Amino acid sequence: MDVTAFRNRVRGILMQPDATFKSDGQPAPPWSVVAREHVFPLIIGSTVVSALMQLVFLPATVSPFDIMLLIVVLRLVTNVVLVFAMAYVAARLSAAWGGRGDLDAGFVLIGLATTPMFLAEAVAPFPALGWLLVIAAFVYTFVLVFRGSPICLGIPDERRGLMVLALIGVNLLAGAILLALLGGIFGVDAQMPS
Repeated sequence: MDVTAFRNRVRGILMQPDATFKSDGQPAPPWSVVAREHVFPLIIGSTVVSALMQLVFLPATVSPFDIMLLIVVLRLVTNVVLVFAMAYVAARLSAAWGGRGDLDAGFVLIGLATTPMFLAEAVAPFPALGWLLVIAAFVYTFVLVFRGSPICLGIPDERRGLMVLALIGVNLLAGAILLALLGGIFGVDAQMPS
């Protein structure tokens, strides 16, 4: 992995997203290259930094090592599955709406667009400011999807908003499934307030 290229890509997607989508997404490299060179290092780095920050900033609430390890593994798996699911949905919707419908291009779009979200997850344990950054990064991620979908996937301008809404739905559905699975694993009974 080229660390300098990774760092430039991260800086580029945050500061000059359109140029970064064009340079890294046209033509779209194979999804496996994007995963190896950008998505996996970003997710792994984010998870490790978050775990270390949790030890520093939340020492009173830190779980035993085995629970913390389980949380790290679940987070890695969840984030990887989420990126693949969003890329697949983006590619299928693109095909249905007159775009390229290419899974590689969908993976480039989602891999680059989720960069701020994973960076913010790394600093989420930071008191007060961490979760504000996560919320801002979540919003910016979908701004990037809006901006990058015509560049990477050839989505018509009138369909970009629908793409964003569909991918927000994928995120919400994935979150609900994850909560249900975790509730089943840990024996937590989630109840709706009355």
